[in-house]
Amino acid sequence: MSAFPPVMLDACCILNLAASGQFDRILKVENWTFVVGERAANEAQWIRQEGSDERLQVDLGSLIESGLLKPKRLESDDELALFIQLSSNRLMNDGEAEAVSIAVNRGCAVATDDRKARRIIVDWLPDVMLLSTASMLHQWQQHGGIGDTEMGATLRRIEYCASFIPRRIDPHYDWWTQLSLR
Repeated sequence: MSAFPPVMLDACCILNLAASGQFDRILKVENWTFVVGERAANEAQWIRQEGSDERLQVDLGSLIESGLLKPKRLESDDELALFIQLSSNRLMNDGEAEAVSIAVNRGCAVATDDRKARRIIVDWLPDVMLLSTASMLHQWQQHGGIGDTEMGATLRRIEYCASFIPRRIDPHYDWWTQLSLR
């Protein structure tokens, strides 16, 4: 696998990866570095407990302490200006605006499943590498030696615990649906 730029996770991707039950294994993919802004980390609060309607709080502390997930803050004037532009006009939620602002100014990829954020990135910031939950999990399976049975179970956990299924236009939609039915 070729080296990716650091991957800036937004809240929806954090929730989906946390719901997978494999968050730490996914973050260990060779040649990937994962980063998170404080706003996205604060927005990613709850997932549903597997096999129940009870909710579990998402705890990123151990992933940050282990170095698998690196916290980032808005620092430069350029980052702050872009954040304000994206968030004050309600173009994006604060977590997505922060992720995009940091990514643009530090050369990171952005991982988001938020339709509006994806559209803005494609239209306004075409040089930013854009990832989705499905694309990251597809890469994880390909390069992490994950079998179809295990991957199918992981995808079903995300569907249940995070109430997420990729949109039909996602390039990995067919892969996802075929494996989640296993």
